[in-house]
Amino acid sequence: MFITYEALNKPLKDLSANKGSSFDIIEKGNTVLYTCVNGGKRKVILKDALYTPSLRSNLISVSTLLEKGTKVYFDGDEAVVKTQDSTEVMSVVKLGKLFAIKINYPIPETFIAQLN
Repeated sequence: MFITYEALNKPLKDLSANKGSSFDIIEKGNTVLYTCVNGGKRKVILKDALYTPSLRSNLISVSTLLEKGTKVYFDGDEAVVKTQDSTEVMSVVKLGKLFAIKINYPIPETFIAQLN
């Protein structure tokens, strides 16, 4: 899914949602998603995405989205992500304990976790 990437000089470690486990981050780059918003297709570029080969799912950090200036609105089992100018770029639905982005492109599902 990366359109550009570079190896990190020194791999990083981060904590997993599983208690006491961690994962290696070995590369970073830009990736593109095609999301389904209001019945249409929206191209979203995620900058400085991290590559972690040991994770089974693609994850998006809500806190990083907020740091980059987007807005995330949760309402029950759904959420939307909007840019600073209020353009909706992602529509999200709850599946179990995670929120899955509505994708308009045949790629593996991408998930964002709701932070408490």
